[in-house]
Amino acid sequence: MRHSISSQRHALKSVERFLRRNYPYGIPKELVDRFRTSCPLLFVGMDETREGRELLDRAIEFGLKMEGVPVVYLDEESDGASVISKFNPDIVIILGQSAADHILGSDALSIGYGRLLEWKGFHVIVTLSPTDVSKHPEKKRTFWEHLKVVLAELNS
Repeated sequence: MRHSISSQRHALKSVERFLRRNYPYGIPKELVDRFRTSCPLLFVGMDETREGRELLDRAIEFGLKMEGVPVVYLDEESDGASVISKFNPDIVIILGQSAADHILGSDALSIGYGRLLEWKGFHVIVTLSPTDVSKHPEKKRTFWEHLKVVLAELNS
């Protein structure tokens, strides 16, 4: 059964309040690791140029109006699934086809661009590479439409 991200966050905050109330001198490390809260978003890409990274930074800050959103750039040796699981994000935004192929493997073709789907227990959306968008400004509207899908899910 899929729970909305807002209900998951509410449950995590309830657990956090319970732990703080019952462990006023510090929460034992075992419990912290067990109930570690996730980050709402994680951007994952590969081979982004400086211009692409700057465009993504502006999209996060001014478009999504968020701060501190992790952005991870993988290399060919990185295991994308294990990197993603370390962050335990609510939504993973995969930047571009090369990152999608690297992370999703054969699943990349079935997911497609701009659709929020579940993959290995994570909500995933594949969008355009910011480098590609910076080189082709006509793609900005599509990139923004994909980010609006993410915002709608976060606010549901």
